[in-house]
Amino acid sequence: RYGCLKRFISGATCPSCGQIDKIYVLKGDDRESMHCSQCDYSEIKKDRNAGIEVQEWTPIKLLDK
Repeated sequence: RYGCLKRFISGATCPSCGQIDKIYVLKGDDRESMHCSQCDYSEIKKDRNAGIEVQEWTPIKLLDK
């Protein structure tokens, strides 16, 4: 997939085949999904914030005097 970030999760166990260190996460602009590199397991992350307004914020730098 173009535009996705693929990251393996160290120590994760596949819920389907039980293999360790075979789970990776694909994170794109609009969704995140988990996959196993050894079997056909995949799961799309549900949006926990659906319907909840999220306020954007910007960090500020405090100056020492």
